[in-house]
Amino acid sequence: MVAGAAYWFEIVRHPGPEFTRRAILNVIADESPVYFNDGETRLGAFFEDEHREQVEWEELPPAWTAAIVAAEDERFWSHAGFDPLGIARAMKDNLVAGRLVAGGSTLTQQTAKNLFYRPDRS
Repeated sequence: MVAGAAYWFEIVRHPGPEFTRRAILNVIADESPVYFNDGETRLGAFFEDEHREQVEWEELPPAWTAAIVAAEDERFWSHAGFDPLGIARAMKDNLVAGRLVAGGSTLTQQTAKNLFYRPDRS
């Protein structure tokens, strides 16, 4: 119980300066570098000349939101950003295939990965 309260207070209520609205908007407005397979040689950048723009939730068409959720994370509305069923499904698919063929990340996890430029699977 104490660990859960500490987690809620430290992580959920006070996540740190990199999760402020200003920090996230700065990341969104920045370009997205594209690298060769070596992970170091820069090929170019997405949004080099025109940068992304924050769109408020209320401005998104409901059909667009439904389509993204249906394609990327069908249980988005029923989990808290971590989907044990999705991870189990991906593990089964990867074991059957004998290699990485599926991921179990949620939209929340994908967003965090993109905001903090984590191209690797971990």
